[in-house]
Formats: sequence, C-alpha cells, structure tokens
Amino acid sequence: MKLQNNTKIAESTHGRWYGDACGAAFALEVLGERWAMLIVRELLLGPRRFSQLRHALPKISARVLTERLESLIANEVVERQEITEPAAAQFYALTEWGRAAEPALLALCRWGLAARAHDPSIGTSPVAALLSLKGNYCGTSASEEIMLGFEIGGARFLARLGETMEVSRGDFAEAQAVVSAPDPMPILAAFYRESPPQGVFGAPTVRGDAALARAAAQRFRFPDRLTS
Repeated sequence: MKLQNNTKIAESTHGRWYGDACGAAFALEVLGERWAMLIVRELLLGPRRFSQLRHALPKISARVLTERLESLIANEVVERQEITEPAAAQFYALTEWGRAAEPALLALCRWGLAARAHDPSIGTSPVAALLSLKGNYCGTSASEEIMLGFEIGGARFLARLGETMEVSRGDFAEAQAVVSAPDPMPILAAFYRESPPQGVFGAPTVRGDAALARAAAQRFRFPDRLTS
C-alpha cells in the first residue's frame, strides 16, 4: 500500500498553505501565487524567452518573474531549454505536467468571462486571446475543417478548426484566411460578436477567403453571463 509520495515536490510544496490533501488544494499551492498561472498560460503555445514573457505580462517585474519561474521549475511545471542555433539562448517551456493544466485554465477563463464585472477594455496578450477562443469554441463532429491564421501585432498563430480547435504558434502558410489586428481586442470582439461589442474596438482585417473567416467566427460563443 503506497500512501506517501516522497518526491521533492511533495516535501517542499504540498501542505505548505492549507494542510489539505485535496488535489485542488495542491494545485493552488503550485499555481496560486500571483502571476504563476498567467506564466503557464503564456507558455501553453510554446517556449518563450524571459524577455518575451515580460513583454506578454507588462506589469510583472523582472524580480517577480524570476521568482515565479524558479518556483515553477522547482515544482516541475516549467523547465529550462537551451538552444545554440542560430545563437545561444535560454527558453522556458512547460513540462508534460505543466501542459496538462490547460483544461483547468480554459475552464477558469470561461468562468471569469461569465461575470459582468469582467472588463474587456483592460486588454490581454495574443496568447490569452487565442486560448480564450479555444476555450469557447463550439465546433461539432460535423464541422468542416477550416485553417485560419491569426496575426496579432507581431505574433502569428495557425488555428485548425474542426471538431475541436488546435492552435500552434508561427507559420500560417496553410491558412485559408488570415485575420489581423494590432492587438487582440478587435479579433475577440469580432469573433464573440455580441459581447464585447465590436464597435468598441474596431474591426480586424482579413486576407484570403473572407467568407470562410466569417463562417469560422460563427463557431465561437461568448459565455452566458452568470452574475447580475
């Protein structure tokens, strides 16, 4: 009978805040510190440099980002990756366990959007926008696959829209249409249509098959408001 986990994680983290064996309590001990979950969010679509994380999370200080990354590494959520070509650089990437947090993060996103107090005018990062769309995608088994590119500022993503939505960062040469905007809000407004209203943020531009892009937008639904 195995009742104890003698890993470093359990010794250093589990029980430090709550003294509770619930998995949710442990998850909060790992990801509940300020900025930790948003760092995980930014890494869900691929490894990032330290400077790229700071750019995506402009209100985080270098000191706090360093501390959170070290904590996430110690808890085996994040790992360092070194590359030598074309130039030496260090990236941060999610471990397999870190990537497994995606469904919980998407569910938390939907829960937050259901509150009337949520203020879309604050803005968000390109990765957060794509994950918001992924969390609110309403494709069915009968959905015809659409390859849709997103260009948000200098960030590029390719979304494969079928029964589910899969997103990858980078080249969108396979895209049938590309939706572009200088920041995420016009895209979110256009794809969610009713809330937030598109007129607040303007409209994105579309290259390629505009009718296909409009059809793709019909597959997304902003969550119903659950607060008054």
